[in-house]
Amino acid sequence: METKPPPMEPVAPYTGTIQYPLNALLLLARSIVKDLEQHHRTQLDAARAVNNEDEEADALDNLMDVDQTMFAIDRVAWRARVELDDPGHKWSDKEFQEFNDISVAEDGLLTLGRVPKSAWVLGQATERRKAHRGSPPESDPIWSKEDALIDFLMFLTNYNVAGLFSPSPPPSESMS
Repeated sequence: METKPPPMEPVAPYTGTIQYPLNALLLLARSIVKDLEQHHRTQLDAARAVNNEDEEADALDNLMDVDQTMFAIDRVAWRARVELDDPGHKWSDKEFQEFNDISVAEDGLLTLGRVPKSAWVLGQATERRKAHRGSPPESDPIWSKEDALIDFLMFLTNYNVAGLFSPSPPPSESMS
């Protein structure tokens, strides 16, 4: 299954080098999206248990939206979800390579603005995260750091900024 979109045009020529907390952003995004997925799976199971077709349809729609965001930032979790729904699914060699490739996850993160409903998904996931953690202490740097990461994640979901960043190419072997 080939799902890679066409190359994105940059907003302007890429000329700078920027460092940012990629691992922390991915860890946070993956954990809150996974929590949201589990929430909607619970809603789906509850709707099916009482044979409520409207709630089942809503839960399935929400899971499809979550699925697209998960594909962008967490191919391993997305693969597990696909295999849960389709145990005999066959993967291509290229797909196997992409599952654990951090550059694929980074590209998905930096282009979240082009992922349908990613703003809704991460907005809902963020609301759930903040509701679970409660009110922040007055001066706790951990919470303000997490809030900064959340703000940046939400910034990346804006359609207009999807071409603003690009992952750095891997260092060439001739430089080592």
